[in-house]
Amino acid sequence: MADFKNVISRAEPLLARGDIAGAMAGLAKDARDSDTRAQAISAPYRLLSQIMTRPIVCRALLWTDARMVRGDDCALRDLVAAFGTEIAAVKAASGPSRSTGT
Repeated sequence: MADFKNVISRAEPLLARGDIAGAMAGLAKDARDSDTRAQAISAPYRLLSQIMTRPIVCRALLWTDARMVRGDDCALRDLVAAFGTEIAAVKAASGPSRSTGT
């Protein structure tokens, strides 16, 4: 949980100032760097992982997605922005995370 709290604490200031693309890129980088299995995946997925750590790519993705929203769909930028509330809940949690054990 402490590592995850560090990851989300880096995203908080970005979300607070409205830099959704920066937060997305930072979370993608943290996910890529923390997953020891990252080198075991195929090259196209490693390339995608590398691309998604760039804020400019995330901005382009968010811009494109927002223009494609139709009907009851929700833009990705709106979903990512709502992540701030979830970040606060995780930070407020105390103790180790629990597994349901399967």
